[in-house]
Amino acid sequence: MVRLRTPRRTRALCPRGSDRLHDGHPGGRGRRRARRPDPLMSDQERIQRLERRLERERRAREEAEQIAERGMRDLWLANQELEARVAARTVDLERSLRAAHMASEAKETFLAELGHELATPLHAVLGLLELIDSDTLAGDDRARLEQAATNARQLADLLFGLI
Repeated sequence: MVRLRTPRRTRALCPRGSDRLHDGHPGGRGRRRARRPDPLMSDQERIQRLERRLERERRAREEAEQIAERGMRDLWLANQELEARVAARTVDLERSLRAAHMASEAKETFLAELGHELATPLHAVLGLLELIDSDTLAGDDRARLEQAATNARQLADLLFGLI
């Protein structure tokens, strides 16, 4: 560690060992020591010095309080803005949810009606295909009738699977 030296003129005015200013560290690092009262200073000068120090500390405290108040106000405003945004999004989500429920109900109603509208004639076709006597039909006509019955049953299975 390099030891800093105090100039001779200053050392001559200061008591021995005072080249270490604060907590034994040269250059003023560390905690500051309390000043000893100057024996040549009058009580009035000491009071004025203390009053100036008190005023500086009072101003610093007021400034810190103002900074804290601004910070609290900014935080409160940001919180209010976030609450408003959350409320607006909640309203939007509720509106979207209602619309989705209405769309789902409309879809189910539509599918039920469509299923009924398609199932009724399909059942009629299936019934008529069963009534036709395939024994009286010729070869090609019989194959077409069986194909129509098979396709009608597949369509019925598909329709009832969707409903």
